[in-house]
Amino acid sequence: MEAELAAKLPHVTLTDRAVTLRSVERMGCLIDETGRITGAVPIDPWAPAA
Repeated sequence: MEAELAAKLPHVTLTDRAVTLRSVERMGCLIDETGRITGAVPIDPWAPAA
């Protein structure tokens, strides 16, 4: 993916990388200013887009 980005956007410099596994567990979380989870919002993945 990095090579594809470099080819399409040669003026952009990659400065960091991150891998997120199981991102579904983080969807719908309410977080405070420190990044801690304070609550959740139920998500219906099959609901039509608003």
